[in-house]
Amino acid sequence: MRKYLVRAMIILSCVCAQLSEAQHTLTHERVMEQMETQLSVYPLEKLHLHLDRTSFFQGEKIWFKAYLTDAFLLPSQSGSRYVYVELINPAGLVAERVMVRSENELFQGNLPLPEDLIEGNYTLRAYTRYMKNMGEDHYFRKTIQVNSVMGAQIRPHYVLDYKPERRKAEVELYYTVGHSAEKIKPDRLQFLTWKEQLQSIRMDKDTIARFTYDLSPDEDAPAVIHLEADNFRHYIPLTTTQEDYEVIFYPEGGYMINGALTRMTFKAMNSAGLAEEITGTVYNQKGERTAEIKTTHAGMGLLAIVAKADESYYVECTNKNNVKKRFDLPKGVSGTFGIRTNTNKNHLIVGLTHASDTPVPDDLTILIHKNGEVYFFDRFPSAQKEMVLPWDMLSHGVLQVMLLNKDLNPLSERLVFSPLKEKTIVRITPDKAIYHTREKISIDLDLENENEMPLYGNLSVAITDRKDVDVDHQLTIASTLLLTSELKGHIENPAYYLRQDDPKAAYALDLLLMTQGWRRYDIPQAIQGHFIYPEVVPESTQELTGTITRIQSTKPIANGEVALMLKYKDREEFFDQATTNEKGEFAFAHIEYSDSTKLFIQALNEKGKEQVQVNLDKITYPPVEKSDRPYMLTAEKEEESLPAEEDLNLILKKAEERAKYDENMQIINLKEVVVTAGRIERTSGAERSHYASENTTVIDFAKELETKYYSSLTELFYEVPGVRIALDADGNKRILIRESVSLDIESQGGYSFARVFIEGMPTEDAGILDRINIYEVASVEVYKGTEAAVFGMLGGTGVVNIIYKKETKVAERPTFNKLTTALPGYQRAVEFYAPKYETPEQRSSFLPDLRTTIYWKPDLFTNEDGKARFEFYSADTPTVYDIVFEGLTNDGLPVRKVESIRIE
Repeated sequence: MRKYLVRAMIILSCVCAQLSEAQHTLTHERVMEQMETQLSVYPLEKLHLHLDRTSFFQGEKIWFKAYLTDAFLLPSQSGSRYVYVELINPAGLVAERVMVRSENELFQGNLPLPEDLIEGNYTLRAYTRYMKNMGEDHYFRKTIQVNSVMGAQIRPHYVLDYKPERRKAEVELYYTVGHSAEKIKPDRLQFLTWKEQLQSIRMDKDTIARFTYDLSPDEDAPAVIHLEADNFRHYIPLTTTQEDYEVIFYPEGGYMINGALTRMTFKAMNSAGLAEEITGTVYNQKGERTAEIKTTHAGMGLLAIVAKADESYYVECTNKNNVKKRFDLPKGVSGTFGIRTNTNKNHLIVGLTHASDTPVPDDLTILIHKNGEVYFFDRFPSAQKEMVLPWDMLSHGVLQVMLLNKDLNPLSERLVFSPLKEKTIVRITPDKAIYHTREKISIDLDLENENEMPLYGNLSVAITDRKDVDVDHQLTIASTLLLTSELKGHIENPAYYLRQDDPKAAYALDLLLMTQGWRRYDIPQAIQGHFIYPEVVPESTQELTGTITRIQSTKPIANGEVALMLKYKDREEFFDQATTNEKGEFAFAHIEYSDSTKLFIQALNEKGKEQVQVNLDKITYPPVEKSDRPYMLTAEKEEESLPAEEDLNLILKKAEERAKYDENMQIINLKEVVVTAGRIERTSGAERSHYASENTTVIDFAKELETKYYSSLTELFYEVPGVRIALDADGNKRILIRESVSLDIESQGGYSFARVFIEGMPTEDAGILDRINIYEVASVEVYKGTEAAVFGMLGGTGVVNIIYKKETKVAERPTFNKLTTALPGYQRAVEFYAPKYETPEQRSSFLPDLRTTIYWKPDLFTNEDGKARFEFYSADTPTVYDIVFEGLTNDGLPVRKVESIRIE
C-alpha cells in the first residue's frame, strides 16, 4: 500500500511542477510510464537461502528453504518454478547439485553431502534459470564448512613459498594431533596433481614433508592443493607469502572534478580477494605530499582531495606485511558536475560537486529509483546548494541517485541506502524456562509491527546445539535481499552494514556503496522507450529436447515421430508425442519429472521405420566463475578459527558416536591390524567377464536392485570404495578411480576419468552411465591400479565394465531408436526427521540422540493474529539450543530473530 501511495504523491508533484516543456523532450509523467513499462517487461528476481546451519560433517544433509522474491521483496511473479542449489569445492568444481520446485509457493529441500567429501570450505550457490539475465553476480552464495572426524584429530601446519608467475609452490608440511604440538607421521601421505593423479610425498626425519607442487598451466585454475594423509583428506590454499594486494579508487559520483572538493573511497584487496589493511600517502606529479590515507573497515577508506587541472596524483601504499606499492589516482575532469550525498536518520541530502567557477544550469534533473521503480524525478534547484528529501518518500534498500542533463542523459550517479521504514517484532514464548533431555518443547511465536499490529509471515526455523555449531550472524535474509543482491562483487560480513547498534556501521555502509558496482537497467534508454528484454525466459516447466538422425550418415530426419513415456514412482504413466522439424529436432516442453522418474523415448523416421538414432540434448548449467569458489582460510586464520581444545574434543566425541548410528556417516576408527587373508569382494553370484581376476571388484547389480532403488547406474558408484563421481565440462557424470594413474592422459576440466566398457568393448559416449537401462544390467566390474593393466593403455585411469544379463537377447537390448534413461529432475520433498519421546519406551530407548540440528521447519506460517506454534523434543545433550527464525511478511519485510533455550 505504501508503495502505491508514494507513487501517487510523486505523480502529483510532477504534474504540479513548473517545468519548461521546451527543455524536456519527455514529460515527467511519460518518464514514469516508461520506467514502469521497463520493470513490467523485465521483472527482477532475488534469492535467499535459509540453512539449518553452516558447519557440517561428511554424510550429513544441508536443509534449506529458498525465498524467491521480486525486486521489492514480494513473492516473485516471474514464473520461475525451479531453484537450483549447488555445492562448489575449492577446486572450482560442482560436487553436488539439486533442483527443487515450488510446492504450495514454497521452495524447500536438502543437499546430501557425500561421505567422501574432502574437508574444507565449500560454496553453496543457488539460482534460477531466469537469474542468468541479471548476471552471475546476483546468484546467492554462502560459504559452508565440511568437516571429518579425522580432520578433528589431525591438524595440518604448513609454510608456503608460492610463486604464481612460475606456477609452482614450495611447501613445508607437518601434522599434529588436535591442539597438541606432538608431530605425527602418516603411513600414507599424497597430493593430487592438477592431472588428477595421486603422487606420494616423503617425510624427512624431522617429520616434516618438503615438496614442490606444480600448478595447472591455466592461470585461472584454482590455486589449491588437495592432500591425503592416511584417511584425512583436505585442501591447502595457495597465497603469496607477501600477500600481494591491489588498491582501487572510486570518486563519488564517478569523477574526480578539478577545482572541487571530491570525496573518493578506496578499497584494498589481497591476492585471495579479501580485504587488506593499508596506509598510504598521496603525492602530486612533483612528488609533493598532499594527503594521508588509511583503511577504516574491510579494506575501505575515504580520501578528500581538491584536484588541480594541471596536476596528476598517485598514492604510495604499505600493507600489514610492509609491502609497498604505488597506485595512480583517476584523472581529473573539468567543466562537469557530480553528485554528492549525505544522510541522517530522517533525510537524504543531495548536492552537486563542481568547480567554483562553473555555474549551475537550471536544466539539471535528479532521478532516484530502485530497480526501475521511480521515487523521485525533479529539477535540481540551481539557486540552492542541495536538496533535502525525507526517507518516508523513498523505498527501503539500495537506491540509485542519478544526475541527468537537459537531454536526460546521465552525468553522474551515486548509490545510497534507505533504511527500513517499518520494523518487524518477533516475540518467542517457550512453555517453560528450562527443559530436560528428551522432553517435549512447545514454542509460541508472535509477529507484529511497531504499532503492535499482527503480521502475516512466511517463516522458517532452525534449532541447533550451541556446543556443535555457532549461529551465523554474517549473512541474513535482510542483508541478502536488501544489500548483496543489489551489489557486485564479494562482500565480507554483509549483515554488519545493517546493524542498528553500531554507529560505525552506517559509515561503513556508505563506503561500501561507493566501492561496489551496481547496474540493473540502462535508465536513459528506458526513459527514451528503448527497453531491455530478458534473453532467458522463466523456467515454468521442464523440457526435453533432442534430435533424431540416420544411423549411418547422422543426417537429420524431418517429420520423424518421437514418443515419450514418463514412468513415475507414485502416479500414472505419462505419454506424449512430437514430430521433428526440418533439422530433425524435437521438443517436449510442458512436462515435469522428479529424480526418481524413468524416461523412455522411441523414435521412427518419416516412413515409420526404426533405422534412426535418438540424441538427447545435454542439460547445461551456469559455469563456475572465480567468484563462486569458496574463500579459503590461510594457515594462520585456520588456526585462529579452531574451537578450544575442550570444545573440539566434545564435538569429535559426539560426531564419532553419531557416526555409529547414522548410516550416511561412514566413519569407523580401527586399531592397526595385519591382514593375512585376501580382501572380501562383492563377487558372490555376480556375472564376471574373462578380464576379471580374484581381486577385481565385481558388484552384483541385479541383486542390489532387489533391495535398493537406483534412478541411474551412476548412483551405484557413490557406494563403491575408492570410486567417486565428478562432472565433466559438459555436465556429464563421470567416474574417478583414485588408485589409478597414467603417464599420458587426456584430462577434462582437470580430471582424468575412468574408461567405460560395455561387455569388454570401450565406449566414447560420455553420458552412457545415465542412459543405460539399469534393469538390463547384471553386474559391474571396477578395475583399479595394476588390475586395469589388462586393458592396456586404455586402463591407465581405471576401467568400469558393464555386463548385461545373459537372458537378455541382443535383439531385446536398447536399439538406436530407443532410449531409457533417468535425467536429473526436481527433488522429491522429504520431511526433516526429529524423534519423538511420547511414551516411556521411547524415552528409555538405548539409541543415543546426538542431533546437531535439533529441529528444522521450513513451512512456519503466522495466522491472522500474527501467531504460530510448533513443538519438538530435546535430544540427549545438556546444552543451549539456538533458535533462528527467518522469513518475510506479506508486505515484503524481512524477518529474523535469534533466541535460545537451555537444556539440563
